[in-house]
Amino acid sequence: MVGDKEMQLIALLVKTNGYMTAQQLANQLNVSTRTVLRTVKHINASVEAGATLVLSERGKGYKLDYDTYLKDSGQFSNISAYSPTERRNEVLLTLLFRSPSAISLNKLFAHFYVSETVINNDLAAIKKQIEGTSIRLINRNQEVRVVGLERRIRQLIIGVINKLELTDYSMIRKEFPELTDQDLRFISDQIDYIETELNSTVPFPYNINLFSHIYILIKRYRQGSKADFQLDNLIGEHEQERIEHHRHLYEIAENVVGSISRYLHQAVPSIEKYYIFQYLISSRLISEPDRDTTYSPDVGIVVEEMIDGMKQRLQLPINNDEIETDLALHVQPMLNRLTHDIEINNPLLNDIQQEYPQIYTATQEVVTKVIGNHYHQQVSADEVGFISLYFAKYMEQHERPVRVLIMCSSGVGTSELLRVKVQRQFPELQIVDVVSLRIFEKHHAEFDEKIDLIITTIRVEENITRHPVLLVNAMFNHADQERVQKTVEELIADGR
Repeated sequence: MVGDKEMQLIALLVKTNGYMTAQQLANQLNVSTRTVLRTVKHINASVEAGATLVLSERGKGYKLDYDTYLKDSGQFSNISAYSPTERRNEVLLTLLFRSPSAISLNKLFAHFYVSETVINNDLAAIKKQIEGTSIRLINRNQEVRVVGLERRIRQLIIGVINKLELTDYSMIRKEFPELTDQDLRFISDQIDYIETELNSTVPFPYNINLFSHIYILIKRYRQGSKADFQLDNLIGEHEQERIEHHRHLYEIAENVVGSISRYLHQAVPSIEKYYIFQYLISSRLISEPDRDTTYSPDVGIVVEEMIDGMKQRLQLPINNDEIETDLALHVQPMLNRLTHDIEINNPLLNDIQQEYPQIYTATQEVVTKVIGNHYHQQVSADEVGFISLYFAKYMEQHERPVRVLIMCSSGVGTSELLRVKVQRQFPELQIVDVVSLRIFEKHHAEFDEKIDLIITTIRVEENITRHPVLLVNAMFNHADQERVQKTVEELIADGR
């Protein structure tokens, strides 16, 4: 029979892709190196005959035989290689789902097999993580719990679930073993009902958010938790207008809550209708081709300001008609999400930031300014990522030409001849202007914002501009053409 020390040591080695010295293990486990040696011997004696789970090598220390670990069908096979962040999220979710009930520290961290030092560090990190959420972590008498308003508890659960980057219902099932097959079928049926009633698909990530919300609702009511407010206390004139404007969505939410009541065999307060309604108006529903493409005048103003801001920030002639409607149909539910503190996860965020860094940065600046001015709200990086995709798509479909300035000494005839030759050889380039060196030096800051490349027949200082400068022959021969071709390809590859 193995004990906690053996399980903790294996857990450390599972997470380590390599050797750990006896001293490193001793420090992590808060024991002596002699105890480490005894623990390793006990572990290897616990596996089936002829197998060695923990390998040792003089000068390097100890390492897990990963093949033996994977084949082990004993106690060690239950150990999972959680990262510290993953472990803390799991612990926080457990506390949130049980709130306001307490759970013993031993039970809370039992299957992680970590030391007391790690437990204390995790609790300190979790306490810091929930600062500013109006939820408190209480650690007393070897028991821990979190307390706060029910709606805040649920919001934080959704936020933590979003960090798990779940993309389908089966992943939710694996993440939450307590979600039974019956619960999974019931919640899936509710989303199917919603989609059937709307003749519309609830796309990712909105479907995951809605699924998670219904699961949280069911789990919290089973544990005896209740909503904070009654419906009448929450819904004012503005909210009532929104319900009337989206009466069909509200009726769908009402029917879903009725189904949940019957499923739980208990009355679910009317406030839950409004909570589900919030999720529906905060989701972008994908309907058939004849779907309604209308949006409110307020949304139209916000979208126009976003497009104008991106035009200025990227120096692009964006055609409003080609992007406005599609963007507005995303922004309208996004504004509902901001109003109701609904978070969504963008699993493509890192890819967007790496693939379109200039567009993402510009979108972040513009959206922060526009939404801040109109709604005094902060927009998450996930939301910014989704919006930036609309501009990235537009850019892909309307690749901006490389903007060229032709510079000559003063001869107008020579300058115009070079313009004709460049334009004939490279019709895809946009010739912004033809100027003399004197004119460029006088207005260099203005020109720098409008161009990507200077083609010149005169030798100039390298620091005259932040853009590439190509010195060419006035006759623009084959060698000049090759140099321009290479430079243009490099500019396109670097995103200008």
